[in-house]
Amino acid sequence: MSLYINGINRRRNLYFSGKQPCTGYIKYTRRSGPTSQGFSMKIAFLILFYSGFRLGVFAIDDQVVWDINNLNTIGGFHVDPTGNPTIISTPDGDAVEFNPAIESDPAAGTGDRLQILGNPLGTDTEFTIEMIFKPYSSTASLQPRVLHICQPDSASSGARTMTMETRSSSVWYGDFFIKSVNGSGIIDATKTHPTDQWMHMAMTYKSGVIKGYINGLLDASYVSTGSFYTGLPATAEVSLGGRMQGKYYFRGAIRKLIFTPQALEPADFTLDGVSQTIGMKNARTLMSFTVSQNYPNPVTKGSLIRLSLQKKQTVTLDVYNANGVKIITLLNGEVREGTHEVAIHAADFTSGIYFYTLRASNGFRQTRLMQIQNRRE
Repeated sequence: MSLYINGINRRRNLYFSGKQPCTGYIKYTRRSGPTSQGFSMKIAFLILFYSGFRLGVFAIDDQVVWDINNLNTIGGFHVDPTGNPTIISTPDGDAVEFNPAIESDPAAGTGDRLQILGNPLGTDTEFTIEMIFKPYSSTASLQPRVLHICQPDSASSGARTMTMETRSSSVWYGDFFIKSVNGSGIIDATKTHPTDQWMHMAMTYKSGVIKGYINGLLDASYVSTGSFYTGLPATAEVSLGGRMQGKYYFRGAIRKLIFTPQALEPADFTLDGVSQTIGMKNARTLMSFTVSQNYPNPVTKGSLIRLSLQKKQTVTLDVYNANGVKIITLLNGEVREGTHEVAIHAADFTSGIYFYTLRASNGFRQTRLMQIQNRRE
């Protein structure tokens, strides 16, 4: 179901995520003298609601969806194009293609760019930004900005919320950056990805933690000592295809942007048209396992990490602190196909933020964040 407000698609979904807690609540008041049927129905509802809370069934998101398919109006906001951005057709709908004025120097000249006169994030201090885009091969090694959100009159020092840079002519890697009045955080990932394919890129922020994802897989993360991001001003605008002040132009195409006022898990990403690309097929073939978010989280006593393996293989499960130092290896060896659970005990850790990473023998890995609250300290 889609709901349009002032021309903006605000898609409100009820979904089975298995990751998110309830974002609302239902108040239950027991009255005296219920009938047995009414009491049974209430008990059944409470059991269902409790199960739904644990599984994330009742998680609700409020998304702003932008289809980047024209040069006039996007998300109900006016668009100011510069250069010569072009509308192209794809199997999943129209998109906008961008090129720098000088391919070998994206910072020079006046390249293709769209300035959208609106702020899709509002003043949210927790969010997810998703992008469906196609980076082209390039001879440049500079840092083209795919997406730049900030207040136009402070573009040189404002809050960039997502960038991407090209490493060489045939591969690229993600660069995620947030700047606020209270500090900044940057992810300069080292994992490379192929060009000339439709890809999904996402960034999440919550309580000082930035995570960058490519095709639904964690690329890298950044953890600050505190929550530094205070939101964008209502007058902020969006630049696509280049930096707000008009340089570092991107070479490629953009089809869709999705903004969500909460930090989503990869299972809740919108991978429209990306799951059929070669890159995603390869990722799914390589990733013959999944590691779920530990429950409960935060960990105050004990917690379980669930692993699901599609085949028998050798895996390791390591826990790292916020500085990237390995604390303990929970699992290292050959594990049979199926679902397995590994126990975590808060008493074995000091309170803080940790990451656990599951690695397979083929080099593929998944990482999740875990919070420990050791009450014995």
